[in-house]
Amino acid sequence: MFNLESAISAWRQSLKYNRTFWSEDLDELERHIRDHVAEAVATGRSEEEAFRDAQRGLGQYGNIEGEFRKVYWGTLLRRGNINSELIWIYSMFLNYIRVALRNFKRYPGFVFINVVGLAVGMGVSFLILTYVQFEFSYDRFFPDSDRIYRVTTLEIFEGSTQLVADAPHRLVAVLRDEIPGVVDVVRVQGYSNRIVATDNQQIIEEHSIGAEPSLFEVFDFVLLEGNRATALRAPFSVVVTESFGRKYFGENSPLGKAISIDRDAYQITGVMPDLPSNSHLKFDFAVSYSTRRARFGDELLDDIESNWRAGTATYVKLAADAVPADVIAGLDLIVQPQITDPELTINLGMQPLEDIHLYSGGLSHLLFDEDPGDPTQVALLSAIAFFILLLACVNFINLATARATTRAREVGVRKVAGADRRQLVVQFIGESFLVCLLAYIGAFILVETTLPVFNSLIGVDLTPAFVRTPEALFGMIAVFLLTGFAAGSYPAFVMSAYSPAHVLKGNRVGTGHTRLRRSFVVFQLIVTVVLVTGTLIVGEQLDYVVHKDLGYDSEQIVVIRSRDYTTFPSQYDSFKSELLAVPGVLGVTGSTSFGALGAQIAFGTEPENEQLEFGWIGVDYDFVETVGLELISGRDFSRELVSDAKEAFILNETAV
Repeated sequence: MFNLESAISAWRQSLKYNRTFWSEDLDELERHIRDHVAEAVATGRSEEEAFRDAQRGLGQYGNIEGEFRKVYWGTLLRRGNINSELIWIYSMFLNYIRVALRNFKRYPGFVFINVVGLAVGMGVSFLILTYVQFEFSYDRFFPDSDRIYRVTTLEIFEGSTQLVADAPHRLVAVLRDEIPGVVDVVRVQGYSNRIVATDNQQIIEEHSIGAEPSLFEVFDFVLLEGNRATALRAPFSVVVTESFGRKYFGENSPLGKAISIDRDAYQITGVMPDLPSNSHLKFDFAVSYSTRRARFGDELLDDIESNWRAGTATYVKLAADAVPADVIAGLDLIVQPQITDPELTINLGMQPLEDIHLYSGGLSHLLFDEDPGDPTQVALLSAIAFFILLLACVNFINLATARATTRAREVGVRKVAGADRRQLVVQFIGESFLVCLLAYIGAFILVETTLPVFNSLIGVDLTPAFVRTPEALFGMIAVFLLTGFAAGSYPAFVMSAYSPAHVLKGNRVGTGHTRLRRSFVVFQLIVTVVLVTGTLIVGEQLDYVVHKDLGYDSEQIVVIRSRDYTTFPSQYDSFKSELLAVPGVLGVTGSTSFGALGAQIAFGTEPENEQLEFGWIGVDYDFVETVGLELISGRDFSRELVSDAKEAFILNETAV
């Protein structure tokens, strides 16, 4: 028989241990139920019906708790019980940690597999995402990098079209004097393989530039020594980097010292910090742009700079409110009427400095012929990092669902003991984050130890300091939080919903887990097959590149390059004789370039006289024999035939 007092007592007991409800809150709710029952009974309804109706009127347990939770902290403040609540939260946190550690100790194999799986997945993702962030960070360290642009030129000359990273020399004066919104402009010329000599040594330096004094204003370079305003003003002045100065002068200051560059005497007028590796401007020293005029004379330079052919890299810094499209439109209005050559058409553009590295694939005449980045490759690597991390999370969820039956009993006992679903969710998410924390530590150690190998594989220079930048660390922490929540969300929200009565009676749980695990396994298999297949294809491509027959014998060949175009040709025969006298040297030959085409030459075909362009190099008589070229037909060059010196050439099959 229904007893109202017993029912109210049982209802109150179910809420008593929930910290959301204070005793006065329960008193208020009880009064509400009693009033509702009394009114219903007065209309002729039974006490049991009235009580059930009153319960439904209050709403579900979670709804009641949610409404009282909104004012819980305000009540704590009024009652002055904040300290006791914080102590309780701290105690519960320690309890969650103890329970998690107890589970780890009880199932060490499960924890080991999870930690190692997540650590490897997170570590590989960290490495890939660090490289992706490195690619996107190019040139962004410059102050006002978002306001710096490189002028590009689409040039159509005598029917030939090319998009170049250069601008006409004459454009600089127009930009400086006639276009509003232009703060400053600088011309930069790239040089490679310049002979630098001091009293003690002579070295061929790979990367250098010629630049105007405004280089320091456009890019806001800092000089450690010297005056920015005058360092690149005078002819035959040079600004060097710190590492360049240490290479030639040790710990002594290089400022004011003299060096020889391609047999011309220069004076060091400034010292600047080394540029970071994530910059397309890679140079060890910068010579003054005015040196060109001093070396070649006014007549030649005036002739070069008087036409509208693209000829030099030009960088522009715009005002904060300037619009690049408006600058280009203003340039076109001024420039186009001045182009009088009917064979020449130019269309100017502006490429943001921050886009130069990744989006210069279609441009020619790049500084130092640098190899631009590939945005498609970066996007593909980002996707690979995501799927590798997703595989690690899926593996974690699979293992968690495999233990669903064991953890279900734990959920049932905790619910009977008074735990609500929110507390169980916190416990499962907390365990997941604890596993992820261990995996995160392992992943960070993996990144630090494998970074040199990773650098050698992808051909970049990611230092440990770069991995520890705020951006990289923020990305790692974001991955850690995302992984912890994603990996722990399923067991937290699904397993915490088990009915204690259903579980403790020994009924089976997780019939849907089997289907989920099968789906995850299929997903893992598909992603793994795709990644492994892609890896094998890339490996085969690399193997093909390494072992492809180049058409000559590349083994045991040493290439010696010289930039001494003035005196070396006359000394070549003597140099060759000296090398042939060295024991172990089987042959010596020469060519204008090696491994790349030296120039382009046009041939006219008959009878249409169509002009075809061919890449070519000039070679010594012994070239074919020394490098092991195979002649399909015809003969090698001969010293006995005087005409071979000027009229003979050898074609490859493609040219034929």
